[in-house]
Amino acid sequence: MMTCLLYCLFAGQAPPPPQTPPGVAGGKVEVTGRAGLGAALSWMDRPRSAAPVEDLLAYGKVVAAFHAQRTVIPLRYGCLCRDRDQVLTLLEAGRGRFQPLLAELAGCVEMGVRALLPAGTKEEAASQPKAPPSRLACAARAKASEHPGLAYLSARRGNHERGAQQGRAGGDWPSRCRAALAGLFVRSLSQGPVPAQGAEDDHQLLSMYFLVPRPWVGAFRLTFAAYSREENVKLLLSGPWPPYSFAAPSQDYGR
Repeated sequence: MMTCLLYCLFAGQAPPPPQTPPGVAGGKVEVTGRAGLGAALSWMDRPRSAAPVEDLLAYGKVVAAFHAQRTVIPLRYGCLCRDRDQVLTLLEAGRGRFQPLLAELAGCVEMGVRALLPAGTKEEAASQPKAPPSRLACAARAKASEHPGLAYLSARRGNHERGAQQGRAGGDWPSRCRAALAGLFVRSLSQGPVPAQGAEDDHQLLSMYFLVPRPWVGAFRLTFAAYSREENVKLLLSGPWPPYSFAAPSQDYGR
């Protein structure tokens, strides 16, 4: 029996982007919608509990194609509905949650940072998103400058230095990272630490995820590069990605 595999949710019911690749198992990607919301889906046999790598890659490419064109709520692989009617019911029932979430994610991507820390390091990973300091003052100074990019980074430096000093005093790497990137993200999440796989010595891996407006990705990368040279831990930057870490509602989407 064929079922609907959902990829992402979005506002409106515009058709798939022209560059959308085939879905999982070569399925044609379609759009259906109700209540001002749309869903990207394809039809397939019910997937195995352990999805093949090629299915995961195909799924991610479809989500990325939609995200390149519009704001989406990206779903995790395996969100199934038994038929199109159940998809429409989902959209109608979840409208009150999905629309505010789309407004929050509008124009944003996800950037990831991973830190390889010595085992036993007293790093705290906050499970709740934290908002950075306001960037209005920095932006105002940059707007009045002949070199807005340099002026913005210069204006932010004071916040970065103060926050970094506080973070180092507390031995808290997530706080130092947030302070260094303050003003360049909307929300952040921390995850871990967990034992690092394949490390020569005992290490732990701590991950952070940042919701970043698209226009700030370049500045985010430059600022991270400068910050990483100041740290004594190994850091890895990834992204931009669809905002998976900020977009998955705590609900089972299908059966």
